[in-house]
Amino acid sequence: MKQLLSCALVTLAVACGTDRITTDQGTETSGVSPAPTEPTAPGDPAPPPETDPATAPAPAPPPASGNPFQEVFDQGLGKYVGSPLVAETKVTNSFAFRDIDVHHFSSAGGGPICMHGDEFFVETRKGPSDTLMIFLQGGGVCLTEVCVATAQPMASLRLFTATSAIGIGGILDARHDKNPARDFNVVNAPYCDGSLFLGDVDRTISDGNWLNGKVDKVYQRGLANITAVLETAKRTFPNPGRVILAGASGGAYGVVLGTALARYYYPTQPLLVLSDSGAPVVNGIDPNFITRALTELDAIHLIPQSCQNCIANGHATGMFDWALGRDPNLTFAYMTHTRDSVIGEFFMKTSAAQFQSAVITQTNFLLSKHPGRFFRFVIPGIEHTFLMTMGLGGLQSKGISKEGIEFAGYEWLQTLLVNPAMTPDVFQIN
Repeated sequence: MKQLLSCALVTLAVACGTDRITTDQGTETSGVSPAPTEPTAPGDPAPPPETDPATAPAPAPPPASGNPFQEVFDQGLGKYVGSPLVAETKVTNSFAFRDIDVHHFSSAGGGPICMHGDEFFVETRKGPSDTLMIFLQGGGVCLTEVCVATAQPMASLRLFTATSAIGIGGILDARHDKNPARDFNVVNAPYCDGSLFLGDVDRTISDGNWLNGKVDKVYQRGLANITAVLETAKRTFPNPGRVILAGASGGAYGVVLGTALARYYYPTQPLLVLSDSGAPVVNGIDPNFITRALTELDAIHLIPQSCQNCIANGHATGMFDWALGRDPNLTFAYMTHTRDSVIGEFFMKTSAAQFQSAVITQTNFLLSKHPGRFFRFVIPGIEHTFLMTMGLGGLQSKGISKEGIEFAGYEWLQTLLVNPAMTPDVFQIN
């Protein structure tokens, strides 16, 4: 696979040699086994307590603005909304990939940027559908505790287009007939900030590469980056029929606060949030990890004041519970392998059994609390992510529903997109 990606990158570099630069002034050419609901691993805290619906207080009414998440905007989530800092400076379109526009930004004054100073960009592709899919790519995280992150915006639509013949691209592949999202309008957000699309800090830290020393300047402007993504989406696709906010790995943690941003820009459309191998599961064995990470990235103030226990158990489950309780037009879907070794063992330093226990407790909680609005595709394995390939190990991976019926990932996703009420609960532990 590494060799294939290397070839793809060479192909992409050659194919993108000539760009057509478009500005506001015109165009210029230039170079099933039901699992127990209780934790099974020592030390893994229980999920957020389930409230008896008969005695639960009524959800807080939406604010006067009509934005169900106005609270977090008032706390700083909207810092860059409408700002010139996140306005595109130019749009390019290569002859090799004529259906893909690349939106560029300036990093001056605190604008969008990648972790090591590379340019951040956003890509858009128009399709025949009225559905808009905003995709947040993944690529690790950079914290003082662990820093393994993609620092350049490599996961581009152009790369996936060039490599679709070998199965790379997955849900972004417009050519594969089994891809249920092939006709969607797409906004692709490469990941390169190392802060899960939520950081707002420039700082000095070791980036984990001993070859360049222990002191490195990093720009973790995830909040500016994701705001630029949404600004681009709204400008390019102002009125879609529905919106899907999807993310894989690091991007699947970016959807947590990205949900509130997406709702701001698209206040009336049905919103589906699709998390592939990321949130809600974080680290229940070290429940303070999430607080330390958010504090370090200068994002802890974005936890809703009305939901101070949202992350108390070490997971992001409470954030989704809070959001689903406030936004009746929101649904949430989660895909994972039961023992994802990348998230569980590598990044969180938990055991496979502890990660699996968290998957069970956190998804059971959301399913019981929000039936018909929370969906899951959970299958056995240590693999990481589904959405980026259409082959085995990706969206053709299969799992068993509670009814004993086998579904491939793309079949489950197709049902979720076309007829959510019929979406099977694929929950196979062994």
